[in-house]
Amino acid sequence: MKKEHIYTIVFMFIVSGVFTLFLAASNAYYLPVIKKNAELSRNKSILSAFGIESKDGSLGKAIEMVKVNGTEIYVKRNEDNTIEAYAVPFTGSGLWGSISGYLAVSSDFAKIVGVDFTSHSETPGLGGRIDEKWFKEQFRGLSIDKGKPLVYKAGSEGDVDAITGATSTSKSVLQILNNVIESDLSRLEVK
Repeated sequence: MKKEHIYTIVFMFIVSGVFTLFLAASNAYYLPVIKKNAELSRNKSILSAFGIESKDGSLGKAIEMVKVNGTEIYVKRNEDNTIEAYAVPFTGSGLWGSISGYLAVSSDFAKIVGVDFTSHSETPGLGGRIDEKWFKEQFRGLSIDKGKPLVYKAGSEGDVDAITGATSTSKSVLQILNNVIESDLSRLEVK
């Protein structure tokens, strides 16, 4: 092997090592900020599911986290300390990856208070429209009837509108929410 090739290989390893150390140090330095931003994003999703607008992302005194069967459930209480609603985390399969978020339901499990998505890999402009306010707001106030799943509108029948051009994502969202309503809500027993 020629001397120039050895020089090139050694130079490549040195430059790669320097940049790897720089990236590792940057990641370590910014990790607390990354965690804080992730927590704020999660809090805003929980508040959005409850129908509460917050600029600072603070859950406040009215919302507390409790563990039920190993799952973090968020409880919204009234001023008289009675439970008003629950926010349950969910994850399920979408078209391109998992869809995660929070479903908030009334304390008697009779209606949906709201839904918000924390992460998804859906196509921007199509399935990614599940993040749009109009899509999420149509779930707010829907009645929950065990055994009767939520369905998309076909003519005048149905509960919510699907996203045009995103049939698979729309079906996935309803399947995920129906699964949460049928199985996960029955495990809640918060006092």
